[in-house]
Parts: sequence; C-alpha cells; structure tokens
Amino acid sequence: MEHARTEVHEDERSADIEDIIHALRLSVPQDLQNPLRALQQQVANVFRHGPRRAGGVFASISTAAELGLTTVQTPEYDVPIPWNSCKAAATLVAIIACRSDRLHEVLKFQSRQLGGLPSYDTICRTTSASLQTAFRNAKLLARSEEGISSLIVVSLTDVHIFELAKQRRSQDYTSFAHTFVVGIGPEGVIVWQGWGEHGYGLDEYIKIGGSRIRDWQEAGDFVDRFEKFVAYKGKWDAKRNKLYKQCFDVDIIQICGAHGPSRPIVPKVHSWVRLLILENVSMEDVYKFTFE
Repeated sequence: MEHARTEVHEDERSADIEDIIHALRLSVPQDLQNPLRALQQQVANVFRHGPRRAGGVFASISTAAELGLTTVQTPEYDVPIPWNSCKAAATLVAIIACRSDRLHEVLKFQSRQLGGLPSYDTICRTTSASLQTAFRNAKLLARSEEGISSLIVVSLTDVHIFELAKQRRSQDYTSFAHTFVVGIGPEGVIVWQGWGEHGYGLDEYIKIGGSRIRDWQEAGDFVDRFEKFVAYKGKWDAKRNKLYKQCFDVDIIQICGAHGPSRPIVPKVHSWVRLLILENVSMEDVYKFTFE
C-alpha cells in the first residue's frame, strides 16, 4: 500500500512538472506579446503547482545557468527553496529575463558561493547606485518609439550590519537588507520580491497581486520612497519604518519591536545600493529555456 501511494505521488509530481514545463514553453496569447507581460506570466507559471514544485524547476534552471546553458534537465525532485529569501526570489525573475550570455552573471549577483557579494571594503570605496537614475533611463526606453523593456535587480545593503559583524555583534540584530526586482516596459512597471522569515514568499506575493502592473505614478512613488529611505542615516524611526513598509509591505517595528518575533533592528540606518541592469529584454530571452 505504501509503495502504491508513493507511485501515485510520483505520478502526480511528474504530471505537475510536465505541466509547468509546457506552460513555460507555450506561446503567449496576442495580448501578452510584450516581454514584461510575458515575464510576469512566466514567473507565475513556475509556481502554478506550488512552491515545492517551483523549487525543483528553479534548482534545474540554476544548475544550467551556472554553466551558461539554456537547455535544462527536467527536475526529478521537489526542492524546498525558501521563497521568502529575497535573493532566491530576485534571482529566479532575473534568470528568466536575461540574455543567455548573462546567465552566470545574473546567478552570481546575489550568490556568496559564487563570489558575487560585495565585501565591506568594496562598499566603503564604491559610491552607492541610484535606482532613481536607472529607473528614469529605463522609463525613457520604455516610452520611446521602440518600446524597450528593462529589468533592474536592486540590492539594498545594510552597511551597519557589516560594522557590527566586525565587532562580532551582528547576531544580536535584524538587518533591513533586501533585494527586489523592478521590471519596466511600455505598459508600466512590475515589482517582484520575497521578504524574510517573518514576511512573505514570492509565491505569496504573486497571489496577493504584488506583481501587478503598476502605472507610472505608482511606480514613481515607489522609487521616490525607496530613495528617501536610502538617503537617511540615523536611528530607525517611525518615518523610516513607514517608507520601508510602503516599499516592501513589511512592518519592521512590529517584527523587531519588544514583542515581535525577531531580534531588534540594527541601531543605525546606513544604506548602500547595488544594481544589476538588464536592458532590452526580449521575448526570445523570456522563452529561452528548453527542457530535456
């Protein structure tokens, strides 16, 4: 009986994976013949049978991407990827969107194992990047006659947690560091993200409409709030908390307060931003993966 249940479960898993792969290769309807809308659908397709199936697909795609390949082995197992990891969430979206010759670069961007994360020395000697500038440039491309779509992977770094680590005190605090993705196209803007243990997974974020297409006003407000947060240096306060919550749907004071489930937030707010920009995202990029 146990063997029969295992076979049924395996048949169900195989059918789900086959359906995901079919969806990832299926030509999009005419109204989605745009890279940003297609990317929105492709990311959702990965999760069409839940986060564990999505984990298996992501693991297979990542293995191929590390080798710079677009031919992917069909997943044989579910993988419990923590989709509330902002790095995993951002990497999935960027891997689907990027050109094939940038696969390894995209995978490395948020990977400690691949040597993609900046050191404290690098942070100290490098100027923080401007999402505002990158967004304006991408908006100009999107609204041009060519209607070019772009993707920006945004890494918000908590500089003070590095300083605390040097003092061997970082384990006593919660970091506000976060990574998210902004897609910009002729029809508007999409934000993709997952947020930590006490936040939400990318799959949950998609379900509640977080990855909707935002109009230019809403998107501009998002970028403005982000830049206001980044510009501030000092203690975490209600204003900083409000800006962070408006951007990332997370109430740090509630999570890290006296009765919250997490450790206190870092004593000082000191931000540094790193960007990975993918310009001219095409339909061919979004549909580049094949499975065997």
